[in-house]
Amino acid sequence: MLGLILVGGTTAAVVVAPAETSAQAQITRGRQLLDAAQADRKRENAERKSDPTAAPAPVAEGDLISAVGDSVMLASAPELEDRFPGILIDAAVSRGMRAAPDILAAQASAGTLRPVVVVGLGTNGPITADELLAIESVIGPDRKLVLVTAFADRDWTAGVNEALAGFAARHRLVGIAGWHDAIAPHTDVLAGDNIHPGPTGGRIYADCVASALDWLAPQHALHGRDPYRLGPDPVVLRPWA
Repeated sequence: MLGLILVGGTTAAVVVAPAETSAQAQITRGRQLLDAAQADRKRENAERKSDPTAAPAPVAEGDLISAVGDSVMLASAPELEDRFPGILIDAAVSRGMRAAPDILAAQASAGTLRPVVVVGLGTNGPITADELLAIESVIGPDRKLVLVTAFADRDWTAGVNEALAGFAARHRLVGIAGWHDAIAPHTDVLAGDNIHPGPTGGRIYADCVASALDWLAPQHALHGRDPYRLGPDPVVLRPWA
């Protein structure tokens, strides 16, 4: 615990920083482990570039995924990295859906936007059809898009999830990661704010993304095989399950 002691004459005042909330602790855990994983990848890439005889890095499942999200995704980042090694995650606190098109456009411009895009940005406010259409426009017609449903005791949550489900139902390469329904029976694995997951919740979050990708696999088949197929045999799910 951090404190500042102010001494004047015979009296002393102690100013103590407030304890970190359980939600903040989960977000910090996600940020630290995500930073460490990204630093490891940068170091490995630099070592390979400095050694022309080094074998190329093996392609991992996560190397095909760009993920953009809010603090719920950030808290789940360690489990996403574990489930999809090499995943590119850009997640931040208090981020809303309107931020996604610019972030994805910057990745596309830099040549780093991957064949599968995961967006988890429904926690912090309402969303609009125009925002989803802007995301689709940026990523182009050939990439898969996974939209993660929101779970939070907020006025806009139901509307967000309805909008996501409706959008996915109208677009062939868009699937839903059903975080809302998956975590609802397991709120005991969330932080005190009933929003941010710990490690067990993070694994549920990653499972939801994996199930959405399994559902999408037949939607993007090429001569009977999907070059972007991730995970085990497909799980039969409605896209908004």
